[in-house]
Amino acid sequence: MKPILQAWLSRQCESGGRSARGTLWVRKAPEAPLELVAIHPPGLGLGLPDPEGHRPAAAAALAATRAVVKGGEEKDLLAAPGVYGGLHVAAVVEHPCATPREQAATLDVLRIGLGWLGWASSLEGPRDKASKGRSARSPNVARTLDLLAVALESRPVSATSLVIATELAHQLGCERVSLGRFQGNELVLDAVSNTAQLDVRSRLAGDIVAAMQEAIDQDAVIVYPAPEDGAQLAVAAHRRLADEQALARVWTLPLRDDETLAGALLVEFIPGQRPPKGTLAWLEQLVSLLAPVLGLRHRDQASFGERVRLLLREDLPDALGLERLNVRLTLGLGVFLLLALALLPATHRIAAPAQLEGIVQRAIVSPMQAYVAESRYRAGDVVKKGEVLGVLEDADLRLEARKWEAKREQRRKELRAAMAERDRSQVRILQAQVEQADAELALIIEQRRRTRLVAPFDGVITRGDLSQSLGSPVERGEVLFEVAPQDDYRITLEVDGQDIGFVEPGQVGGLTLQALPGEARPFIVRRVTPISSAEEGRSFFRVEAALEGDGSGLRPGMDGVAKIDVGRRSLLWIWTHSALDWLRMAWWAWVP
Repeated sequence: MKPILQAWLSRQCESGGRSARGTLWVRKAPEAPLELVAIHPPGLGLGLPDPEGHRPAAAAALAATRAVVKGGEEKDLLAAPGVYGGLHVAAVVEHPCATPREQAATLDVLRIGLGWLGWASSLEGPRDKASKGRSARSPNVARTLDLLAVALESRPVSATSLVIATELAHQLGCERVSLGRFQGNELVLDAVSNTAQLDVRSRLAGDIVAAMQEAIDQDAVIVYPAPEDGAQLAVAAHRRLADEQALARVWTLPLRDDETLAGALLVEFIPGQRPPKGTLAWLEQLVSLLAPVLGLRHRDQASFGERVRLLLREDLPDALGLERLNVRLTLGLGVFLLLALALLPATHRIAAPAQLEGIVQRAIVSPMQAYVAESRYRAGDVVKKGEVLGVLEDADLRLEARKWEAKREQRRKELRAAMAERDRSQVRILQAQVEQADAELALIIEQRRRTRLVAPFDGVITRGDLSQSLGSPVERGEVLFEVAPQDDYRITLEVDGQDIGFVEPGQVGGLTLQALPGEARPFIVRRVTPISSAEEGRSFFRVEAALEGDGSGLRPGMDGVAKIDVGRRSLLWIWTHSALDWLRMAWWAWVP
């Protein structure tokens, strides 16, 4: 067991502040069995039986050439493949059942560690002829060095990304390699191999970005088509890209700069292009080294505004150690706000729906059963005292008047004849009949006068429109019009039952009408009715208030919202007392 392998495994298992059980396996030939070369904790020794489940997990990671997770009831096995000294190795770390985020973080540490382990083996140098031969047969180190050298060359970072994508596509022998990166919170396509002018609005660019975003959202390497023993991942965007471009396989690898997902690398293969075995593992090692370099180049060539944003968002908090103070600052700010709200006084206002009414509402009713003959005004019209609003049909009354006039003339003739004959008893009878006819005629004249519906005072008609009822019958006592004074109003408020206890006569407030939303007209509360009303599922009390100031421009029936000033309270009490009152009532109803 090489000391470097044991030391590396112990460091991996103890990362994150906790010690986990782990093993390191090596396969010296393609068909050779796995060999255990390191175990943690070291005291377990290599001569004892293999830890349960570690060998199958390592075999699965080597077969899939990517990280795998083997879940269990009490523990999870996380395995990742790598290369050391030209040999394929696999590291397995055992953790109690972890969350997906913890699993992803552990696998990320394993992948990065295995990448550096392979890098260290290339610098260690061949120890014997066999190792020298294996090192000569592995071109990954040379290819990695070449690409890193390209990334560090002095050129614009956009050109660097294009050169890296083109060179990588040439080395892999694939159809296309694309690099994407984040600009703020948006993923943009940075470079596509062999493409100098990139149309980011094209359908291909949109499909590539969607596939990259799919891998970044899951923080996992996506291989499409997925291997049979691979983890179940969402691949809808990869499937669409492969179908649209007739691709045989698509690989997407997230680029992680430190602990931040900085972008993604996407590789496309068409039918007939078969990457060599181990290419995906090498790409994972490559992006772990390439992402920090590209991130450094982007920050180095960022604009002034972008540098200021990074300074304020990342560098300054790191330098001042503000991340440790986040919780305390948040708590302190919350306590300060609560104290300010509890101590800062404000006017407590009760809002309620309100309607404008005339102080006097005069009803004009039908004096008899009749038909509508004429309509001159309707609701909303302003009228003067004595103006005729409408006329009822009086043809029957005119006929009745002629009948009684004829009877009166007949009785008068008979009365004169009886007086000539000096028949006193007949005279008294006929005089009574003449008086009866006069009374009937006076009644008919009064009824005919009442068929003309007249405005009782200057005002506005609030109700009534006979223009749609010409010729229709009306009953005696039926309300035909309502008239209210034009400049003398009162306000009727519907105050909620839970707030009526704060309202008293003499309090002031303001009324804002829907027709005049920019004006608040003052009023004074005059009367609080002691009886509640229920309407539309709520209970309220009617409160009457007198409008102050000029009432010009107003009309009875206008509605809006009125607010009554009922005293001064703290802002905290004003904003929370309704909820607290509801909780008290709910508690009272629930407690036995």
